[in-house]
Amino acid sequence: MDHPQASHPNPLGLTGFVAWGVNDYGQAIGTGWNSDQTFLSAVLWDRLPDGKGWQLISLKPSNTNLPFTQAYSINDDGEIVGVSNSSDSSIWLPRFWKPLNLSRTKYSLAIVLPVPKGVFTNCENIGINELGDMVGDCWNDDYSVDLPARWTTSDLTFSKVVNFPANWGFAWGVNDSRIAAVTYTGGQICTEGIPWATTCGGATQLP
Repeated sequence: MDHPQASHPNPLGLTGFVAWGVNDYGQAIGTGWNSDQTFLSAVLWDRLPDGKGWQLISLKPSNTNLPFTQAYSINDDGEIVGVSNSSDSSIWLPRFWKPLNLSRTKYSLAIVLPVPKGVFTNCENIGINELGDMVGDCWNDDYSVDLPARWTTSDLTFSKVVNFPANWGFAWGVNDSRIAAVTYTGGQICTEGIPWATTCGGATQLP
């Protein structure tokens, strides 16, 4: 995203960007990186009060052992979902940021979300609706298991695998009727799918 009218200098000297989401208030989120791509930071482009540009805000990690952050979605309350990563990108853990003031110029450090019980070691938090439902996927160390998962802003200790009839999948988004979109393979319909190569699409109602 171009930001020639940003109100303060580019944080952390970021030189490249990708934008992933925008809400109805004109706040956009994504990820920025430095010139040699050795640093990643989740970023927010916050609409200036006069409507003539955006302020670039870096969304901070909560753990120095996971210094990289990425943001994927934002709702109309300004709540942001994404991940924190280790510097070698071997660790992905779900994160959530919330505004700390009404003007949305200050944000929390990345709020830790739990990994569902079981074999899972990594997760990514990808989509959020206006109700605070959050969705993504979780996997184990050798990638032999990867399943859609969900969280909620109403209980930041909650995490659960989405009940979906497939062997592999991830949830990319969820609407305000709490219907989650799922890319998947396996099960009775997509039996020939190969993860990330041949997949099917579906949806499920969150309970």
